[in-house]
Amino acid sequence: MKKNLILLFILPAFILFSCKSGGDSQGSDSSGESEPVEQEVAVEEVPAVSIFWGNLGLRDEPKKDGKWLTSIRMGENLTSLGITVFDSVNDTRYLKIRLMDGTEGWTQSNLIVPNAKAAVLVSEGEIYSRPDLLNKTDKKFSKMDVVAVTVSEGEWIEVKGKRAEGTWVESGWIKPINISYEEYDIAVALYTRMALKEKEKEKQIQALEDILQNQDLSKSELLPEVIQHLNKLKND
Repeated sequence: MKKNLILLFILPAFILFSCKSGGDSQGSDSSGESEPVEQEVAVEEVPAVSIFWGNLGLRDEPKKDGKWLTSIRMGENLTSLGITVFDSVNDTRYLKIRLMDGTEGWTQSNLIVPNAKAAVLVSEGEIYSRPDLLNKTDKKFSKMDVVAVTVSEGEWIEVKGKRAEGTWVESGWIKPINISYEEYDIAVALYTRMALKEKEKEKQIQALEDILQNQDLSKSELLPEVIQHLNKLKND
């Protein structure tokens, strides 16, 4: 009986000592220097659109110095794989995407619009803050502006993109009659913008002539705009 009483006192003391030792060990580990934590959020795969004008890079890792795989064009249709990683060192959130050729990689998430479809303005479009004619803003999208269409609501669509006269990405509601979803129209708008960005006049003319000679783009209703730019350059 005395032995049993001794064991009853010793066992709780042993358990208490073991718990305390484990807690001290955990506290010692957490007090050390830790690496930046990467946060990942997984959702379903959805269509997405690039809205960045310039060399938006696709990298093999979600970090600034990840290996450069390729460039992503403005208006390019992509697939968002629904995984984001936050790089706390560079204060940048990356999104994993898949290109049309199957290439997968990481790019800046704020320059990709998920659940969207690429489109281009084929006529000037007034921008409204809400899908209502009483909410017109003082801004408008210009002909050949490339946008991402995110919502369709009756006779309205919500779009996101950079206006020709804007400084950064903006969003608003416009009438769908002002846009085209055709790939060749988007391509003509993009190539025309690239051509006009050339520093030398001769290169601008050559790039615009290449657009007009490209049979894959012959159905575009934006070709008259290309001809207009070309004639202006030649007559200056």
